Amino acid sequence: MSRACTEIPVVPRRRRLPWLACIALGCGAFVLGGCATFERIDGPMAGHEAPAVSDAEHRSFERALAAMDDARWHDAHERLQALVADRPDLPGLRVNLAIALRHLDDTGAARELLEYTVERFEAFAPAHHQLGLLLREAGEFAAADVAYARAIALDPAYAAAHYNRAVLNDLYLWRPAVALAHFQHYQALQDSADPTVDRWIAEIERRVDRDAAIRDAPGGTTRTERGGGA
Repeated sequence: MSRACTEIPVVPRRRRLPWLACIALGCGAFVLGGCATFERIDGPMAGHEAPAVSDAEHRSFERALAAMDDARWHDAHERLQALVADRPDLPGLRVNLAIALRHLDDTGAARELLEYTVERFEAFAPAHHQLGLLLREAGEFAAADVAYARAIALDPAYAAAHYNRAVLNDLYLWRPAVALAHFQHYQALQDSADPTVDRWIAEIERRVDRDAAIRDAPGGTTRTERGGGA
């Protein structure tokens, strides 16, 4: 089975909402190349609280988002770094700064920032999701799965986290039943089903059924149980 895109799929850009009204993927995703990569967080608040922001801060944040939209990563980095220094209480700013750092090829700094953010703002699901993406890129698949699972536990309707956890478990952890469950969750959260994901679900269902039949046979073991991918 081929999974050419191992992040979240391309999604249409949603109408931007006020920056204090957005959490997780509810506002939109930053898209790069053939598939969406690290989502842009329009709402920098923690949990469901809305910290007061000044008009100047709001304008600065909008300019930072515009820089991200245009892939002006140095500009975005400078603006977000200044915002984080002024407003260390807003975790979404830190997540966006980590995204900018990643696009500037400073994955070490991005990871350090995200690890700090998930520790300080434990309930902010997008930080866990972004950390999961970095961990997957680093080949730390089990740790990435934990990060995705934490994001989903905090926000069960987090479609991107379900998708990424499904891909991780299908391609890297060789757990098709887990992948199947999260692809199905992802589809249930869409306005209309993605036909490509529908095909993947059908293919994984066949593998799950085949593996079950092999396990039930005398002395049978699946490829996953032997340590190989299905």
